[in-house]
Amino acid sequence: MLRLGLTGLASLVTTIAPIASLATSLEDYFRAAQQQEQEKEPRDYSFLKHMSLDEFIEKFNKGDTTLPFDSRDVEKEIFRYVNEERRKYGKSKAAWSPELHKAAKKHALYLARYWHDYYEGEDWKRDPHLSLDGKSFGRRAIEAGYKNFALGENIGLCPTALTTPIQFYIINSSAKEIGKSLVKSWMESPGHRRNIIDPYPIGEEDAPTEFGAGYILFKERDGAINEIGVLVVGRSDRDTLGLKPGEKPPKNGKIIIIYTH
Repeated sequence: MLRLGLTGLASLVTTIAPIASLATSLEDYFRAAQQQEQEKEPRDYSFLKHMSLDEFIEKFNKGDTTLPFDSRDVEKEIFRYVNEERRKYGKSKAAWSPELHKAAKKHALYLARYWHDYYEGEDWKRDPHLSLDGKSFGRRAIEAGYKNFALGENIGLCPTALTTPIQFYIINSSAKEIGKSLVKSWMESPGHRRNIIDPYPIGEEDAPTEFGAGYILFKERDGAINEIGVLVVGRSDRDTLGLKPGEKPPKNGKIIIIYTH
């Protein structure tokens, strides 16, 4: 499944990467995926036949282990592929942060709840890195209990033409497939890639050391499934202002890194 993304950096200069253009229409992709699936050994999804889309989405987002895979499985794969990409660039393995995961998952659910305040047609009406009340990803990380420095945030989405749980699992055969596709779309965008590899290209000292990923499904007004993935990037040896232990903010305040989007 082809996935799109937006990125946010916490710095004095805001960077938002453009959404990648679709090489083919979703309908063409859907048909190609169906044809490809017919060549594979069929899987038994009969237990999903009588499950409503609303029930499926609720179970999926909560991490119901009776499903073939759920949101938690996808989040683990996102994290795994983030570290795989970091390894390719010679970066150290990042840690998983429960607090950043909480912030990422909560914001994904928030965007789904207020989707039509943010998105219209094929474009954003407002910056998705800011809550409607103006909170940045840094503030949301603090509210999720994160006591270190939040460096940035990536957001990815995938509108689909899928309308049933069975269709979702036919097209998305595994959590690994989704996680890999989402991270790949971020790595193809300079802004997203910087958040994963090094938001501040001024040395390893300022590279991210931990991540948290959130992934959810929600139902569009036309009844189709939409996907949202959020990755929040952090630095474990800095406080919420980006200062090292014992370091004092400069009196003129000019080099303090501030939260933007």
